[in-house]
Amino acid sequence: MNDINKIVNTSFENQRKLANFCKTGVYNEIAGANHKNIRYYRKLIYNVFDDSLSSAFPLTYNLLTKTEWDGLINLFVSSNKCKSPQVWYMPKEFYLWLANSSLPILEKYKILPDLLKFEWFEIELYMKKNGRVLKKKSQNYILVNPDYLIMELNYPVHKVNASKITQNDFGQYFVLLHREKTDFKVIFTDISKSIALIIELFSSNQMSLIDLYQFIRQELGFELQEKEKKEIENFINWGNSSGLFY
Repeated sequence: MNDINKIVNTSFENQRKLANFCKTGVYNEIAGANHKNIRYYRKLIYNVFDDSLSSAFPLTYNLLTKTEWDGLINLFVSSNKCKSPQVWYMPKEFYLWLANSSLPILEKYKILPDLLKFEWFEIELYMKKNGRVLKKKSQNYILVNPDYLIMELNYPVHKVNASKITQNDFGQYFVLLHREKTDFKVIFTDISKSIALIIELFSSNQMSLIDLYQFIRQELGFELQEKEKKEIENFINWGNSSGLFY
């Protein structure tokens, strides 16, 4: 029994050493292992991370230099403990790891948290399960496609080339993402804060356009001008044709 325990413990220790080497590149002697051959395991693991993350974040990958990108991937692999066994979920962990860090690269590229968020949310919306489609209580009600997200950003990464964005572009931006029902394509739309509020109102309440105007008047305390009503109606018409509303 002691021999079996010894073998099990030795095997576990060797697996731990191999896993640590694949993460950090620091080699601790593993009995019976060929150091020259083991290095290929780390390269294989690194390539999985590199391929997955560069595919998930093409805009970020193109913004950074090769040295900066490789440095981030090495640091992420060596220091982060991935919580999900699903490879497609790894980009979210990378995004949160970097956005919540104090790495100097965030000072050089202040847009990085927004850029990573923007790229990750497309993946998240594309991969999510179909939301529940509610039945209309009235044909006049405007319902929202359940597969949507509204993203608030500090930089216009959704409409300006990342390399062209400067500190002068810092502000408040809203981006609507919704997924088409047929081909699951994710559509990005630049929207105002007021349109974002209207979408949320339609999403949380079954109401008609008249109900919306009444809510704005009674609950928010102001009367919409005809020009504002026309803008809302144009957006609703677009939403009906693009699959945002039904």
